Amino acid sequence: MKITPFYRLIFSLTPILPCFAGFGFASLVGNAAPAPKAPAGTIDHLEYQEDFTSVAQAPEESACPPPALSRLTRHSIAPGETVDSIAQQYNLIPATLLGFNPALQSGQPAVGTELTIPPFNGIRVNVPPGTTWRDLAQRYDVRADALFEVN
Repeated sequence: MKITPFYRLIFSLTPILPCFAGFGFASLVGNAAPAPKAPAGTIDHLEYQEDFTSVAQAPEESACPPPALSRLTRHSIAPGETVDSIAQQYNLIPATLLGFNPALQSGQPAVGTELTIPPFNGIRVNVPPGTTWRDLAQRYDVRADALFEVN
């Protein structure tokens, strides 16, 4: 005879427990009606492997977003596009595009020119060695923790 491990029993009963909330033991014994089905979108049971890892695990999410510069995208200029229209397409201000793309500062670039598109408004700064987050935050009047978080 194979004995069901204790952890399987607990997980198989877990979805049923909320159905019994507010009922006394006597009403449970006398009630012959089947338990209601779980609402759509809920888990009605879990299966576990012998090594106690879930069969269906959610993907791990990082506690921190990736650095801002790793989230840069590229945009190829199409006929009829302007700096303003491209900025609007990415919810940016034109000054942000100009700061990240020096080729735009000399006028309208040629069709097919590749632009660097940052994930949000801001400027790119070359930081001298020895400069701290606090130094940069003071220079640009932003919070040091916010500056660190987006970079």
